[in-house]
Amino acid sequence: MVTTTTSPIQHLWTLTSPLPPAVLRSCRRCHRERPFDSSGKFRLNANGRRLDAWLIYRCRRCGATWNLPVEDRVRPRDLAPAVLRGYQSTCPTLASQVARRRSLLERFGRLEAPQEVEIAVSGAVEGRCDVVIDNAGQVRWRLDRVVAHALGTTRSEVGRLAAGGQLAVLGEVRTAKALRRSVQHRQRLAFR
Repeated sequence: MVTTTTSPIQHLWTLTSPLPPAVLRSCRRCHRERPFDSSGKFRLNANGRRLDAWLIYRCRRCGATWNLPVEDRVRPRDLAPAVLRGYQSTCPTLASQVARRRSLLERFGRLEAPQEVEIAVSGAVEGRCDVVIDNAGQVRWRLDRVVAHALGTTRSEVGRLAAGGQLAVLGEVRTAKALRRSVQHRQRLAFR
């Protein structure tokens, strides 16, 4: 007698944030740590044959500006022509790409967790299935918050699913602990 085991259905959840992350910095006007949002505008300065470029950020509370260094003393010919044109014309697409570079932003302050996250779900979670979470944009949300948002339930209900063995974080020994951490790119969940 041959028994066949069916593999669980695989779903993909894609996380995206509609807005770039805000940088938490000390505001020179407010005299407190405040979130600074990208204005979507660049500032350029040429010194001889070298070029500096900054992305302008504004304090959410008072509007004070801060310039995020993007390029420092580069020769214009060392930049891709499209990038140089983007800096000169304040291209919104380029500004959004620069404002989403976490490695660049984290050098100048902590990043505020996004309040809005869009989760594209490839199918309904019913019965036995596996879910792969695509978090290429490195959205910093707790895993239980992502699961609750995607399922349309509460975080405490997600905790009950994990405690009852109906939800497992694959590759993790302790699901309850893994649910309290930030979601990782290509993280896998199993619903039973």
